[in-house]
Amino acid sequence: MHDYGRQNLGAFYSSIMGGIVTDPALMTVPVDDQFVCKGYGASETMVLRDDHLFMPDEHMARLTAACAQSGISLPFSAVEIKRIYPGHCGGKWQIKWTKN
Repeated sequence: MHDYGRQNLGAFYSSIMGGIVTDPALMTVPVDDQFVCKGYGASETMVLRDDHLFMPDEHMARLTAACAQSGISLPFSAVEIKRIYPGHCGGKWQIKWTKN
């Protein structure tokens, strides 16, 4: 298995594990995932520097709106997401959710 994508991830929310994982071996997506198979999901990429997200409210508003328009339920609120991210990763931070 090629680990290129996992090398740059500090943390990953795993719906299989039911939480955030930091072990690259656990950073997997099911083969029948709606985002992978059908492109049915919402994604937002943010810049994280020194444990601070750049324009977090704007990013959360876009993500929340995209999920609402697609009928996707977020497992966390925007407030919880902003509370979770510190210490998990730096650089670019990406959130992807798919409809269950």
